[in-house]
Amino acid sequence: MDLLTLIDQYNRTRPGDAEWLWLNQRRLALAAGVSPSLVTRHIQGKRRITRDVAERYARVLRVSIEEVLDEAA
Repeated sequence: MDLLTLIDQYNRTRPGDAEWLWLNQRRLALAAGVSPSLVTRHIQGKRRITRDVAERYARVLRVSIEEVLDEAA
């Protein structure tokens, strides 16, 4: 699944403890500890998502690493 779809899925089903947090690319970057430009490059397919960053995205988006890496494969 691509990152934009995962962000949208998170926003539609975000947990009750995060109901105040509407996730966008910038907030994903901040929460994952990466630069917003890196998230943009991942979304555009200009940069491969490493396992380390996939783990960070997965933690924030509350999905499996495999779902994040699926787009990068």
